[in-house]
Parts: sequence; structure tokens; C-alpha cells
Amino acid sequence: MLRIKTDVKIRSKLHLKCRAHPRFNPERDGEGGIKAGCSTCAALLIAYQARQNLLAAAEEYARKSSPFETVRPRARKAHAAEGAR
Repeated sequence: MLRIKTDVKIRSKLHLKCRAHPRFNPERDGEGGIKAGCSTCAALLIAYQARQNLLAAAEEYARKSSPFETVRPRARKAHAAEGAR
């Protein structure tokens, strides 16, 4: 029997706002929502994309290295099979 177990936890919450554009939402607005080339809004978008990439990489890691088990099938005992006849 082979068992491998990994445990990875990532906790991240971002509560960031641009002072000039407090209604900018990088998830909803994307790159098109950045007004007048605001560098703070652009940084918010980069932080959001980095978080999404990190979560996707963690999910892929968990999928590829998920705990697995290899178990040999049980062989029938000869005397038990003969007694059932």
C-alpha cells in the first residue's frame, strides 16, 4: 500500500481601493475600467490577476498531488471457496 498526503492552505483576501476611483472593481471592470491610465487601478488589476494565478496554481498542485492509495485486491482463500460448495 502506498499513501502520499500533502496539505497546502492558501488564505488571501484583498480589500484594496483606489482613492481616486473607489468604484473600480478589477474582477468586473478589468483593464477597460481603468480611467485615465490610473497607476493605482493598474496595480489593483495586477494584484487581482496575481491572486487568480496563485489560486489556479494551488488548485492544479492539489489536483496533481492529491492523496492516492494503491491497494492490492484481496485473494480468495482456497479453503473458504471449497467450503462454500
